[in-house]
Amino acid sequence: MSTWWYAQNGDAYGPLAMQRLRHLIVTGELTAQDWLWTPGMPGWERAGALQVFAQTVQASRSPFNMRDGGPVPSALPSSDQPRRAGPWTRLFAQWFDVYLLFALLSVLVALTGYRLERDGTRFLAQLLILPVGLMIQAALLSTIGTTPGKAMLGLRVRRWDGALADLRTLIRRQGLLLLKGMGFGLPLITLVTSYLAKKKLDRARLTVWDEAAGTDVYQTEHRPGRLWLCALATMLVVVAGEVLADIAINGSPV
Repeated sequence: MSTWWYAQNGDAYGPLAMQRLRHLIVTGELTAQDWLWTPGMPGWERAGALQVFAQTVQASRSPFNMRDGGPVPSALPSSDQPRRAGPWTRLFAQWFDVYLLFALLSVLVALTGYRLERDGTRFLAQLLILPVGLMIQAALLSTIGTTPGKAMLGLRVRRWDGALADLRTLIRRQGLLLLKGMGFGLPLITLVTSYLAKKKLDRARLTVWDEAAGTDVYQTEHRPGRLWLCALATMLVVVAGEVLADIAINGSPV
């Protein structure tokens, strides 16, 4: 399957599968004046000049020649450059980070003789730990650009110029993630906000929180098996947290 890059106002985005690129054209996200490139082409070409997209152009839902695509990018993208991370990769990484922090909290609280799960406060604890965990992530992202879950999947958070974002910017980013990505951890609200965030990413655009912070999540390595490894690691963290909490209280797992 061929992969494509597109450019708007001098900035290149990709790689994208041809099917996703066609979707951007049909929905009017890309116009005839935007620049496209795929490996094998000598340089950038206007979308409207490429025969391979002729039928897609005709099916576009909006006037296809309205907006100027800006100047041609100064260089071609490299196929081995870090690419934008997909929604599922980002979600699995976030799950691991949240459950890791909850497991650590469960063990620490158990050392005081209190068991979160058995005392019926698990849901409340999860709601409280989300903002705390996201602020811890902000500190990690401002210093090393990743978190345990993201590192496992080869993800890095960077500003658009490739530099690390500052702590203040990342705190704002994490606050928007809590509000518009996680819905404060409330189940029904989380379903809605997660769907809207995924829909935005599926259009090869930024999330609301990354757009506001001027950041993006890049994947430096793409190994499909790592996603399953992250899922397994998340389950192991959950089990280990409960076992260690039991040991802390009773001296042996229940």
